[in-house]
Amino acid sequence: GGRTLKRHNYNGVLNPGGTGDVIQYAACPGPNEKQNMRSTFQYFGLRNGDLGGLEFVTLVPVPKNTQLLHWYGSGWWEERGIKRADVGTKRYPAPLRDAPVKKKRRREVEDDDNGTLAKVDIKELTKSIDVEWMRRHEQSDQDQKSA
Repeated sequence: GGRTLKRHNYNGVLNPGGTGDVIQYAACPGPNEKQNMRSTFQYFGLRNGDLGGLEFVTLVPVPKNTQLLHWYGSGWWEERGIKRADVGTKRYPAPLRDAPVKKKRRREVEDDDNGTLAKVDIKELTKSIDVEWMRRHEQSDQDQKSA
């Protein structure tokens, strides 16, 4: 759980400035970083009251000196005229996003010859199916003409 601290609230927003609350130092991850904490949306206190709080939890174990990062919202940077940038430093690193996986148009299909799985390019597979269908269709037409 969290703790409730005295703050100056405005329009229901909790402002931790001027308190000892660690959340005021948690940054928004940059484009190559990922959050390691998030809000549970569990609020405490009254809207615009003297006391209030919002619970946060870590998503993964956080190593010593690692920055705490949580998502501020999709428009936060732009609304302030700030170019979104990575916030991690050598001394206080931020967790990095996993490298993007390039998606290829490949699927696993069973190979009729030996029952193993093989990776096949969908376009090539479609071409070979079309060619096979045409071959069988032409053979069927020839068989009907001969009969």
